[in-house]
Amino acid sequence: MVLLLAAGVKAHEEHNPKRDHLTLRPDGVRVVLEYAIPEGEDARGLREQFDRDHSGALDDGERAQLVEYLAAQASRFVQLQIDGHRVALARVALEADAAGAGLARLGVRLVMKADVPVVGVVRFSDRHKDRQVTVPVVVTTEGGLTVAAGLAPQPFVFADHPLQFAVACDSCKKM
Repeated sequence: MVLLLAAGVKAHEEHNPKRDHLTLRPDGVRVVLEYAIPEGEDARGLREQFDRDHSGALDDGERAQLVEYLAAQASRFVQLQIDGHRVALARVALEADAAGAGLARLGVRLVMKADVPVVGVVRFSDRHKDRQVTVPVVVTTEGGLTVAAGLAPQPFVFADHPLQFAVACDSCKKM
């Protein structure tokens, strides 16, 4: 069941250059992080920084380094706790939009997961590198989990403002 939807993005304008999606199941959590460098000078500057041979185009190795840099930026501030215990998230997949040249937009979609029981108090924090930029979060529950309390109707995370909410499951086996 999808509980929340975050703001959309208009064409040619990145309202939210970073977006998160948490999927909670009784036996684990999946976190999808979408991170973008909007079309413009920042994207051009990053391409130039990773163009080690100054050829004006990224070869496969340079593009791979750029994608890893973007993935590191996407996950840099992510923290997940369940009942006060920090949860280690493992990378499952990484998709990149690093094609193009010059001013073209750059982006990654990073999928992470943890196989841990997800019942209790969930605390999720993340932020954009610019502490003033909010990060919209979509929270989805599956397998009989419900958000018991504490989740705002349109959740955002940013510096010093994590999400914290209770998750319950009346129909789940005790783990």
